[in-house]
Amino acid sequence: MEGVEFTSSQPSGSNNAFSLNQAVVQQPENNNGQRLCSSVHAPSHKENEPTVSTALDKSDKQPQQSWTVIGKAKQFQLFFPLEIILEQNPTEKKNYVYQIISDVPGLRTYVVTTIKGIKVIKATYESEQSAQKVLERQIIKGNKVRFCKIEGINQAQDNQQSYEIRIWDVPLDIEKDIFEQHLRSIGNVKSIKFNIKQLYYEVAVTFADNKLEERFKKEWVIRFCKHVFRVFPSTLSREERNHRFKYVLKLANLPSSTCAIDLAEIANITKAKAIFLPKNKFSRNYEKERFVWFYFDSEQEMGDAKTQIFI
Repeated sequence: MEGVEFTSSQPSGSNNAFSLNQAVVQQPENNNGQRLCSSVHAPSHKENEPTVSTALDKSDKQPQQSWTVIGKAKQFQLFFPLEIILEQNPTEKKNYVYQIISDVPGLRTYVVTTIKGIKVIKATYESEQSAQKVLERQIIKGNKVRFCKIEGINQAQDNQQSYEIRIWDVPLDIEKDIFEQHLRSIGNVKSIKFNIKQLYYEVAVTFADNKLEERFKKEWVIRFCKHVFRVFPSTLSREERNHRFKYVLKLANLPSSTCAIDLAEIANITKAKAIFLPKNKFSRNYEKERFVWFYFDSEQEMGDAKTQIFI
């Protein structure tokens, strides 16, 4: 059997069978792998979806929330004007009124304040019953004025007539805060405004009442420290205003250090109603002139002043 070689090749049919068997065996492994991946990375939606009974159980277990509304405590404010009590300072007035109402319960605050230019005692109570007791209480014997609500203060203020004066010749270097205190000591001041007019301030002062009206009809000036300022009330008619400039005399050759208050004695002797010691328009140091103007109420008084000699 020469020339014959043996080979170990398998028939083609067995190869096909092996491949088929291998494919059949591997297919389940691939399918199982896919199912495993699906179960790990993409869990079933049905497992996570709560049932109706579970959702109801959770809602039943949640506590029911409720809100308690706390309202703002009511306050009943009462007011009493300090100016009704005479011959005492504000602290004594405050203490006097407190002694009268101290037995009424429910007092929250007790202070002195200002409402529309009127100084008042403000008392705040917790209940309307306590406030009513204070409203009915007499504070000053023989005086009908008692504690009232804010409407009463506003009405009293509206019934009062405000009164304004214009103060001339006020120097620009005046101590404004001290001068304001002086003006407030004169009357019940609502407002003070300083307006510059050439070399001076023109000060507009508004009072809460007209108690000073008669005073400034007679008095033409206000004195403050070494100064004397002319005053012009807003109630003056044009004729009355012009009358204050009608009879005027000039006194010259004054010492350089003369102040307005130094001339007060001369003004009293000559019966002058006002004086004006002007500033020098050309002075770099805001110095005064060496002459003064005297204003009189009548021609007779002006004529009598001309006969006077002062050394």
